[in-house]
Amino acid sequence: MNAEIDYRSEHLVDLFNRMARTYGAVNLMSSFGFSHLWRKACVDALGVQPGHRCADLMAGMGESSVLLAHGPVTGLKIDAIDFCPAMTSKGREIVERLKLSEISIQTADVLKLEGAAIYDRVCASSGGNSPAKEQNE
Repeated sequence: MNAEIDYRSEHLVDLFNRMARTYGAVNLMSSFGFSHLWRKACVDALGVQPGHRCADLMAGMGESSVLLAHGPVTGLKIDAIDFCPAMTSKGREIVERLKLSEISIQTADVLKLEGAAIYDRVCASSGGNSPAKEQNE
């Protein structure tokens, strides 16, 4: 059986909006904790320095951004960007609860961002499929 994957933006946003409530717990359990270890390894490999501006692309709820903010390097400015409003809403709640003012969470498709931004480091620890890849019909 060869199922077609629906890459349309509307479908993916709807899918992640519906999954957002349980995504973190399900992802952690179904990966046997490796999702957290993968994000931590990704963040550690960035080699951030004090004052760096970092982008967390396809950020989901900002898990990698939180790891960056809680790391040993201070003075970071972190832009977490994801296309799913429910995920970024949960991310904003986490950032507010943890009082992480260095993190800004934006709801946007990273492949359709307007304007130029310069980052010292870019993290993309999730998001294998972007909604910008439209299905050919």
